[in-house]
Amino acid sequence: MAIANIDSGRQDVLVAVQAFDYSELVDATAVPAVNVPPGAIVVGGQLVITTVFNSATSDTIAVGDGTNAYLAATDVTALGATALGGGLPYSVSDTVDLTWDGTGAVPTTGAGYLVLEYVIDGRACEVQD
Repeated sequence: MAIANIDSGRQDVLVAVQAFDYSELVDATAVPAVNVPPGAIVVGGQLVITTVFNSATSDTIAVGDGTNAYLAATDVTALGATALGGGLPYSVSDTVDLTWDGTGAVPTTGAGYLVLEYVIDGRACEVQD
């Protein structure tokens, strides 16, 4: 037995890369970083820190959209990359946001980039038999 009407369409994963630094983020506020179209399904990505955040006590960044949490609050006081999880399909256009939370002093450093990988439901770039 097989699934009825097996879809032979295949597509490439789309990737958005968005750089950011501490001056563009607002403490405890979701700041839009990547626009996603209707039908998009986030399948992964990374939050990459290239310059450490230095708020004195703690700094974290979460990645999500209000419904899908792709990355829970993650320490950004060290260099490195942290993998994102996937989510549900978007029925309408939306944004994937960065939410930074700093404690202590106002930071004077902090930068990185968000890599967001997604596919679009119903899209096909080629056919596979």
